[in-house]
Amino acid sequence: MAKVMDFRTAVFFLCTSITLISTLLAIAGFLPFLSATFPLLRFHIQRTYRIAFFSSCVAFIYRMGYTLKKLTITSSQQSQQVQEQVRQIMNSNGFQLTMFSLMLAFYSRPIVIALFPICVPALYQWFTIVHKIFHSEDGKSVYTKVGMSRIFSFLQEKMHVAISLSALMEIVIFAVIVTESVRRRSLGKTFAYVMWLRSRYQCEDNTVFRIKYTYYNTGYYHKEAWKSLNQNLFAPLTSRVPILQRLSDAIATAFTQRRGV
Repeated sequence: MAKVMDFRTAVFFLCTSITLISTLLAIAGFLPFLSATFPLLRFHIQRTYRIAFFSSCVAFIYRMGYTLKKLTITSSQQSQQVQEQVRQIMNSNGFQLTMFSLMLAFYSRPIVIALFPICVPALYQWFTIVHKIFHSEDGKSVYTKVGMSRIFSFLQEKMHVAISLSALMEIVIFAVIVTESVRRRSLGKTFAYVMWLRSRYQCEDNTVFRIKYTYYNTGYYHKEAWKSLNQNLFAPLTSRVPILQRLSDAIATAFTQRRGV
Protein backbone atom coordinates (compact mmCIF):
# COMPACT_ATOMS: atom_id res chain seq x y z
CA MET A 1 0.00 0.00 0.00
CA ALA A 2 1.40 3.40 -0.99
CA LYS A 3 2.39 5.73 1.83
CA VAL A 4 1.56 9.44 1.94
CA MET A 5 4.35 12.01 1.58
CA ASP A 6 4.86 14.67 4.20
CA PHE A 7 5.45 18.26 3.04
CA ARG A 8 9.25 18.11 3.10
CA THR A 9 9.31 14.85 1.19
CA ALA A 10 6.91 16.32 -1.38
CA VAL A 11 9.23 19.33 -1.91
CA PHE A 12 12.23 17.09 -2.56
CA PHE A 13 10.21 14.77 -4.78
CA LEU A 14 8.91 17.66 -6.91
CA CYS A 15 12.30 19.35 -7.23
CA THR A 16 14.22 16.18 -8.08
CA SER A 17 11.53 15.11 -10.57
CA ILE A 18 11.87 18.45 -12.38
CA THR A 19 15.67 18.16 -12.29
CA LEU A 20 15.63 14.68 -13.83
CA ILE A 21 13.03 15.50 -16.49
CA SER A 22 14.79 18.75 -17.46
CA THR A 23 18.14 16.94 -17.62
CA LEU A 24 16.72 14.32 -19.96
CA LEU A 25 15.18 16.99 -22.19
CA ALA A 26 18.44 18.97 -22.28
CA ILE A 27 20.46 15.88 -23.17
CA ALA A 28 17.91 14.95 -25.84
CA GLY A 29 18.37 18.40 -27.36
CA PHE A 30 22.08 17.72 -27.76
CA LEU A 31 21.48 14.44 -29.62
CA PRO A 32 21.33 15.11 -33.38
CA PHE A 33 18.88 12.32 -34.26
CA LEU A 34 16.41 13.45 -31.59
CA SER A 35 16.78 17.20 -32.10
CA ALA A 36 16.31 16.73 -35.85
CA THR A 37 13.05 14.86 -35.21
CA PHE A 38 11.88 17.22 -32.46
CA PRO A 39 13.36 20.68 -33.22
CA LEU A 40 11.83 22.17 -30.07
CA LEU A 41 14.25 20.10 -27.97
CA ARG A 42 17.17 21.88 -29.59
CA PHE A 43 15.44 25.25 -29.44
CA HIS A 44 14.78 24.96 -25.69
CA ILE A 45 18.12 23.48 -24.58
CA GLN A 46 19.12 26.63 -22.69
CA ARG A 47 15.78 26.70 -20.89
CA THR A 48 15.67 23.02 -19.86
CA TYR A 49 19.36 23.17 -18.91
CA ARG A 50 18.76 26.07 -16.52
CA ILE A 51 15.55 24.62 -15.10
CA ALA A 52 17.50 21.51 -14.07
CA PHE A 53 19.91 23.65 -12.06
CA PHE A 54 17.24 25.92 -10.61
CA SER A 55 15.06 23.05 -9.40
CA SER A 56 18.06 21.52 -7.64
CA CYS A 57 18.86 24.90 -6.08
CA VAL A 58 15.35 25.12 -4.64
CA ALA A 59 15.83 21.77 -2.90
CA PHE A 60 19.33 22.69 -1.67
CA ILE A 61 18.17 26.04 -0.32
CA TYR A 62 15.05 24.52 1.23
CA ARG A 63 17.19 21.97 3.10
CA MET A 64 19.58 24.69 4.33
CA GLY A 65 16.64 26.90 5.25
CA TYR A 66 14.87 24.48 7.54
CA THR A 67 18.24 23.44 9.03
CA LEU A 68 19.02 27.06 9.90
CA LYS A 69 15.51 27.60 11.26
CA LYS A 70 15.91 24.61 13.53
CA LEU A 71 19.22 26.01 14.79
CA THR A 72 18.11 29.58 15.42
CA ILE A 73 15.04 28.63 17.46
CA THR A 74 17.17 26.64 19.93
CA SER A 75 17.67 29.21 22.66
CA SER A 76 20.11 27.06 24.63
CA GLN A 77 22.73 27.40 21.93
CA GLN A 78 25.37 30.06 22.35
CA SER A 79 26.04 32.53 19.54
CA GLN A 80 29.41 30.95 18.83
CA GLN A 81 27.84 27.52 18.48
CA VAL A 82 25.24 28.86 16.07
CA GLN A 83 27.99 30.51 14.02
CA GLU A 84 29.83 27.21 13.88
CA GLN A 85 26.69 25.47 12.62
CA VAL A 86 26.22 28.16 9.96
CA ARG A 87 29.85 27.65 8.92
CA GLN A 88 29.19 23.93 8.56
CA ILE A 89 26.19 24.66 6.36
CA MET A 90 28.31 26.92 4.15
CA ASN A 91 30.80 24.05 3.81
CA SER A 92 28.05 21.56 3.04
CA ASN A 93 27.33 19.86 -0.27
CA GLY A 94 24.03 21.73 -0.48
CA PHE A 95 25.66 25.16 -0.32
CA GLN A 96 28.58 24.23 -2.58
CA LEU A 97 26.34 22.64 -5.20
CA THR A 98 24.08 25.70 -5.10
CA MET A 99 27.12 27.83 -6.00
CA PHE A 100 28.02 25.30 -8.70
CA SER A 101 24.50 25.42 -10.13
CA LEU A 102 24.43 29.22 -10.27
CA MET A 103 27.82 29.38 -11.97
CA LEU A 104 26.99 26.79 -14.62
CA ALA A 105 23.35 27.79 -15.18
CA PHE A 106 24.47 31.24 -16.35
CA TYR A 107 27.52 30.07 -18.25
CA SER A 108 27.93 31.39 -21.78
CA ARG A 109 26.74 28.10 -23.28
CA PRO A 110 25.27 24.88 -21.88
CA ILE A 111 27.82 22.30 -20.75
CA VAL A 112 25.88 19.07 -20.78
CA ILE A 113 28.29 17.16 -18.51
CA ALA A 114 27.70 19.83 -15.85
CA LEU A 115 24.28 18.29 -15.29
CA PHE A 116 25.85 15.07 -14.02
CA PRO A 117 26.85 16.29 -10.51
CA ILE A 118 23.31 17.50 -9.79
CA CYS A 119 21.51 14.73 -11.64
CA VAL A 120 23.17 11.92 -9.65
CA PRO A 121 22.03 13.07 -6.18
CA ALA A 122 18.63 14.00 -7.62
CA LEU A 123 18.25 10.46 -8.97
CA TYR A 124 19.18 8.92 -5.63
CA GLN A 125 16.83 11.22 -3.72
CA TRP A 126 13.97 10.57 -6.15
CA PHE A 127 14.41 6.80 -6.03
CA THR A 128 14.67 6.81 -2.23
CA ILE A 129 11.34 8.62 -1.94
CA VAL A 130 9.62 6.42 -4.51
CA HIS A 131 11.02 3.25 -2.94
CA LYS A 132 9.88 4.27 0.52
CA ILE A 133 6.35 4.93 -0.73
CA PHE A 134 5.75 2.08 -3.15
CA HIS A 135 8.02 -0.80 -2.10
CA SER A 136 6.28 -3.75 -0.50
CA GLU A 137 8.04 -6.47 1.46
CA ASP A 138 5.57 -9.10 0.28
CA GLY A 139 6.36 -8.27 -3.38
CA LYS A 140 2.73 -7.61 -4.29
CA SER A 141 3.03 -3.94 -5.27
CA VAL A 142 3.34 -3.04 -8.96
CA TYR A 143 6.55 -1.16 -8.10
CA THR A 144 8.15 -4.35 -6.79
CA LYS A 145 6.73 -6.60 -9.50
CA VAL A 146 8.21 -4.54 -12.36
CA GLY A 147 11.67 -4.75 -10.78
CA MET A 148 12.03 -1.21 -9.45
CA SER A 149 13.13 -2.54 -6.07
CA ARG A 150 16.00 -4.38 -7.73
CA ILE A 151 17.02 -1.20 -9.56
CA PHE A 152 16.97 0.70 -6.27
CA SER A 153 19.15 -1.96 -4.60
CA PHE A 154 21.59 -1.84 -7.51
CA LEU A 155 21.83 1.96 -7.29
CA GLN A 156 22.45 1.78 -3.55
CA GLU A 157 25.18 -0.79 -4.08
CA LYS A 158 26.89 1.38 -6.71
CA MET A 159 26.49 4.73 -4.94
CA HIS A 160 30.24 5.04 -4.27
CA VAL A 161 30.88 4.62 -8.00
CA ALA A 162 28.30 7.29 -8.89
CA ILE A 163 29.73 9.78 -6.37
CA SER A 164 33.26 9.08 -7.65
CA LEU A 165 32.09 9.80 -11.21
CA SER A 166 30.41 13.01 -10.03
CA ALA A 167 33.69 14.20 -8.50
CA LEU A 168 35.49 13.32 -11.73
CA MET A 169 32.93 15.23 -13.81
CA GLU A 170 33.37 18.31 -11.63
CA ILE A 171 37.10 18.19 -12.43
CA VAL A 172 36.53 17.57 -16.16
CA ILE A 173 34.23 20.60 -16.26
CA PHE A 174 37.21 22.65 -15.06
CA ALA A 175 39.13 21.70 -18.23
CA VAL A 176 36.15 22.78 -20.36
CA ILE A 177 35.94 26.13 -18.57
CA VAL A 178 39.69 26.76 -18.93
CA THR A 179 39.54 26.01 -22.66
CA GLU A 180 36.57 28.33 -23.11
CA SER A 181 38.19 31.09 -21.02
CA VAL A 182 41.40 30.98 -23.07
CA ARG A 183 39.40 31.16 -26.28
CA ARG A 184 37.39 34.12 -25.02
CA ARG A 185 40.37 35.70 -23.21
CA SER A 186 38.37 35.99 -20.02
CA LEU A 187 39.70 34.29 -16.88
CA GLY A 188 37.15 35.51 -14.33
CA LYS A 189 34.97 32.40 -14.50
CA THR A 190 38.03 30.16 -14.42
CA PHE A 191 39.21 31.80 -11.20
CA ALA A 192 35.75 31.44 -9.63
CA TYR A 193 35.61 27.77 -10.57
CA VAL A 194 39.13 27.17 -9.25
CA MET A 195 38.13 28.58 -5.86
CA TRP A 196 34.97 26.47 -5.86
CA LEU A 197 36.81 23.31 -6.91
CA ARG A 198 39.40 23.82 -4.16
CA SER A 199 36.57 23.94 -1.62
CA ARG A 200 35.39 20.49 -2.68
CA TYR A 201 38.35 18.53 -1.31
CA GLN A 202 37.82 20.29 2.04
CA CYS A 203 34.13 19.33 2.16
CA GLU A 204 33.57 16.88 5.00
CA ASP A 205 29.86 16.56 4.31
CA ASN A 206 28.60 13.11 3.35
CA THR A 207 25.00 14.08 2.61
CA VAL A 208 23.18 15.88 -0.19
CA PHE A 209 19.46 16.65 -0.21
CA ARG A 210 18.47 13.97 2.35
CA ILE A 211 20.78 11.26 1.03
CA LYS A 212 23.79 9.95 2.92
CA TYR A 213 26.81 8.89 0.86
CA THR A 214 28.18 5.37 0.99
CA TYR A 215 31.45 5.04 2.91
CA TYR A 216 33.10 8.46 2.54
CA ASN A 217 32.56 12.23 2.36
CA THR A 218 32.91 14.53 -0.64
CA GLY A 219 36.48 15.53 0.18
CA TYR A 220 37.63 11.92 0.03
CA TYR A 221 36.04 11.32 -3.37
CA HIS A 222 37.63 14.48 -4.80
CA LYS A 223 41.08 13.61 -3.48
CA GLU A 224 40.80 10.12 -4.96
CA ALA A 225 39.64 11.55 -8.30
CA TRP A 226 42.68 13.85 -8.52
CA LYS A 227 44.97 11.01 -7.44
CA SER A 228 43.53 8.78 -10.14
CA LEU A 229 43.86 11.48 -12.82
CA ASN A 230 47.45 12.21 -11.83
CA GLN A 231 48.48 8.56 -11.87
CA ASN A 232 46.44 7.22 -14.78
CA LEU A 233 46.10 10.20 -17.12
CA PHE A 234 48.88 12.70 -16.41
CA ALA A 235 51.71 10.34 -15.43
CA PRO A 236 51.86 8.34 -18.70
CA LEU A 237 52.25 11.65 -20.55
CA THR A 238 54.54 13.50 -18.14
CA SER A 239 56.67 10.82 -16.44
CA ARG A 240 59.44 11.13 -19.02
CA VAL A 241 59.60 14.92 -18.72
CA PRO A 242 60.50 15.87 -15.13
CA ILE A 243 59.28 19.47 -15.38
CA LEU A 244 55.87 18.33 -16.67
CA GLN A 245 55.66 15.71 -13.94
CA ARG A 246 56.35 18.34 -11.29
CA LEU A 247 53.67 20.54 -12.88
CA SER A 248 51.05 17.77 -12.84
CA ASP A 249 51.95 16.93 -9.24
CA ALA A 250 51.63 20.60 -8.30
CA ILE A 251 48.19 20.85 -9.94
CA ALA A 252 46.92 17.74 -8.16
CA THR A 253 48.35 18.98 -4.85
CA ALA A 254 46.72 22.40 -5.26
CA PHE A 255 43.30 20.76 -5.41
CA THR A 256 43.84 18.20 -2.65
CA GLN A 257 45.78 19.98 0.10
CA ARG A 258 45.38 23.16 2.08
CA ARG A 259 48.08 25.77 1.73
CA GLY A 260 50.97 25.16 4.08
CA VAL A 261 50.19 21.44 4.41
